[in-house]
Parts: sequence; structure tokens; C-alpha cells
Amino acid sequence: MSPARRLAVSAASVAVLCGCWEAAPRLGLAPDASLPPLSRVLAGTAAVLGDAAFRDQLAVSAARWAAGLGCAVLAGVPLGVAMGRAPLLRRLVEPLLALLYPVPKVALVVPLLLVLGQRMPAGRADETARVAVIALGCLIPLTVSAAHGAAGVEPRLLWTARAAGAGRVRRLAAVVLPAALPQVLSGLRIALAVSLFTLVGAELLVRGQGVGAYLFDAYDIGEYTRVWAVTVLVAATGLVLDTGYALAVRRLLPWWEGEV
Repeated sequence: MSPARRLAVSAASVAVLCGCWEAAPRLGLAPDASLPPLSRVLAGTAAVLGDAAFRDQLAVSAARWAAGLGCAVLAGVPLGVAMGRAPLLRRLVEPLLALLYPVPKVALVVPLLLVLGQRMPAGRADETARVAVIALGCLIPLTVSAAHGAAGVEPRLLWTARAAGAGRVRRLAAVVLPAALPQVLSGLRIALAVSLFTLVGAELLVRGQGVGAYLFDAYDIGEYTRVWAVTVLVAATGLVLDTGYALAVRRLLPWWEGEV
């Protein structure tokens, strides 16, 4: 299928969804109060974007998102590469990841607050818990993908590098990391999506500042159009991040084959 045809098929599916959303409340198939027509929601997004309070909350959320995702990358990628090259470390860490994987990461906010609240002021503990939950949510896909990538390096490549006189550090930098890069980049794409819904979920659970808190405040006062408008903006942000990331990988790594 050509790129233009793939784009047309994807656009058609989105158009059908949008058409159903617009028609359902207008035809009485869904309550207008709780599910406004899409046209009204899109008009509401302009009002939300023009709200200075929302922009302030967006800045707070963006800082949390960057901190959580950044911590996950800095910890998860080196850990995964080390697991891929050290079987003993992999056997030690994999059970911990398996235990953590099925737990909804947002559910960890409360236990983290219990622990951090004993050592930090309330506001700082809340903020640290939110960032930690984002980092934990992103850590697993990054670590697992890096581990698989590092473990899948062709042995003959390492033998060749060793025969050429490359030491362990040189082999890691010149052979293992480039070979693991495709898996790491795929894991990072998954982590981008995980980071967004973990961020909003943590802000919904621990109220205060952020897009999630702004959304819940709108729900509390019955401004359901604003609730849907914020939801659409979060979904659009995820789409832009995902599309932009895929395009950036293609541009920076023209030799890439297959899907990111």
C-alpha cells in the first residue's frame, strides 16, 4: 500500500469516528449534557487554549513529564543494556520487572506518598511521587527493549571487534549500543505514550496543579464541554509527539528499515 493510500485509510477511520461523535448527541443516541457534539468540543478547545490558567497548568505538567521521562531514559537504557550483556544481572532484575509490570503505575502514587511523606514536606512529596510514577511507567518498556537489543547482538561482531583489539568499553560503544539502538528507539516510542497517560492519571489522583487537576476541576463544576476539550487536547498532544518522534527518527537515521 502506498503512503498516500495508507494516509487516506487512516484519515477515513478518524473521519468516521468524528462523524459518529458529532451525530450521536444530535440524534439523541447519547446525552448532550455529558457527551457534547464534537463541533462544540472543538470550539471548547480554543477557549481552553486561550485560558491563562490552563497554560499555567500545562507548563507544570510539561515539566513533570520531561522529568519523569528523562529519569526513565537515564536509568532504563543503561540498565537494559547491562542486563542484555550480563545474564546474572538479567536473572536478578527480570523478576522485579515482572512483578512491577502488571501493577497500574498510577496506583503506586499512594504508597509512594506514604513513604515520601515521612521524609519530605507535603507539597514536595506530592511532586516527587508524580514524577516517580511517570518514570516507573516508562522504565519497563525502555529497560526491556534495551535488554533485548543488547542481548541480540551477533556474536561474530563482538568476536571481530575483540580480534581487532577493541576493549570492553570500546566494544560496548562501537558494537553493542549501535546494534541495540533500533530496539531502544522502539521502546522509547512506547514510553512516550505511557508517559502521557501516567502523567494525567497521577494528576487526577493527586490533585493540585497540572492538566489532570484542571480537567478534574472542570468535571467538579459540571463544565463537561471543557472536560472533553482537555481530553481532545491530550489525545492530540500524544498524536503529535508520536508522529513527530517517528519523523525525527526517519530523518536522523535514514538507514532505518521497518517500523520504528
